[in-house]
Amino acid sequence: MIAAGTKIKTDELACALSIPYYLRHLGFTPFAWQEAVAQSPAKRKLLLCSRQAGKSTIVSAIPCHRAKYFPGSLSIVIAPSEKQAGEDMVKIKGFIGHDPTYPKLKRNATDSIELVTGSRIFVVAATDSAARGYSRPRVVLLDEASRIDDQVYKSGVVPMLNNSPSSELIMLSTPYGRMGFFYETWLAENRYEKYFVKTPWVPDLSGRTPVLVPAPESEEEFAARWAEKSVKACYSPNHMDWTYQQGNLDDVGEKQYRQEFCCEFVEQDGQVFADSDIDRIFRESLITPTSTNVDIMTPPQALTPKSMGGKYF
Repeated sequence: MIAAGTKIKTDELACALSIPYYLRHLGFTPFAWQEAVAQSPAKRKLLLCSRQAGKSTIVSAIPCHRAKYFPGSLSIVIAPSEKQAGEDMVKIKGFIGHDPTYPKLKRNATDSIELVTGSRIFVVAATDSAARGYSRPRVVLLDEASRIDDQVYKSGVVPMLNNSPSSELIMLSTPYGRMGFFYETWLAENRYEKYFVKTPWVPDLSGRTPVLVPAPESEEEFAARWAEKSVKACYSPNHMDWTYQQGNLDDVGEKQYRQEFCCEFVEQDGQVFADSDIDRIFRESLITPTSTNVDIMTPPQALTPKSMGGKYF
C-alpha cells in the first residue's frame, strides 16, 4: 500500500484504509450502500442498480483510490462502448481533480493515466482484443456489465484474474434481457457478494395510463427478503422524488421503466417468443399418455416437416 517508513498524517492514513472516509475527506457524502460496496473486502461483487442510482461514484472513486494508495497498481474499467469508456474516464479525471494531494500524472491520455508512482488506470471499450493483454490488476470494473459481450468476459476478463488472489472484480449494471454472464451470475449461487439498489416505486397499470405507486414492501421488508438470499438490498436514495420518477415513467414507458429503474430482467425488444412461453415449454411434458399402457419411451409418430419455398423450417 504505502511505502514502509513514509511519514503520513493520521487523516491520510484513514483515507488510505477507508474509501468512505476518503470520499468524505474530499467533500462527497456517500450513500450507505456505496459505503458498503467500497469498504467490503470481498474480491467479487455484483451490483444490480437502477439508472442514476450512484454507480458513477463507484466507477470513479475505487480505481482512483487504488491507484493513489497502492503504488504500481493497475486498475481497469471496461465499458460497453468507446463513448461510455470516454465518459467513465471523464468521471475518473473529475474525481482526481477534487484531491489536491493526488500524485502527479506521468501520462494523461483519453483512455489511460499513469501516476509518477507507477500506478495506472485504463478505461477501455468492451472488445475481445481491448480486454486482453493485462495481468494481475488490482481492480477491474465492468460498467454496464449486462451490455458487455460474453466473449469479452470469458476470454478477456476471467484470464487476467487467474492466479491473482488480490485482484478485485466489480460488475455493475442495470438489467438487459435474460441472458449473458451478468444475468447468469446474478441468478447463480456463487462467490459474488451481491447488491440490489432499485427505485421505491412500481408502475400501476390499472388505469388508462401507468402511474407510479409505492412498492408493496417497506425498505426494511425489501432488505430482509433479499437478505435471505444473501443479497444486500435497499431502495435508491436518488429515486425518492415521485414527481421526477413519474416523469421518467412517462418518458420511457412501463416496460423500460421496469428494466431501467425497477431492475427487472424483462424480455428484450424484438424477442420472438415470450420468456413465459419458453419456460412453459420446458416445464410441461410434450407427450401426455392417454392410457396407462402407453410406453413413454416409444417415440410418437414422426411429424411431417412443413415446407416453405422448398426449404424445411
